[in-house]
Amino acid sequence: MIPYFDVMFELHGFQREASAIRDAAANGDPGGMIEAVNEEMIDTFAIAGTPDQCRRQLEAWSDLDLAVLFPPTFQLGPDEILANHRALIETFAA
Repeated sequence: MIPYFDVMFELHGFQREASAIRDAAANGDPGGMIEAVNEEMIDTFAIAGTPDQCRRQLEAWSDLDLAVLFPPTFQLGPDEILANHRALIETFAA
């Protein structure tokens, strides 16, 4: 994991999860890395859910001049990545 993430995980109290992610990564276990991420981490670091839920979550950041959104790609195939990009565009296109 990138050291920057340690700072963010510690700031939000996710040291145990970060350790589990790091251990799974060291063992070449991407599934274990994913399993170590809990709902609280997702709520803290991501916008996730249905399109309506995502739009509502993004409203909390409406004071930003620019938002950069990245759909998930980790451990996904090209078709799933493309579907995620399309869903992102459909959800947030003006």
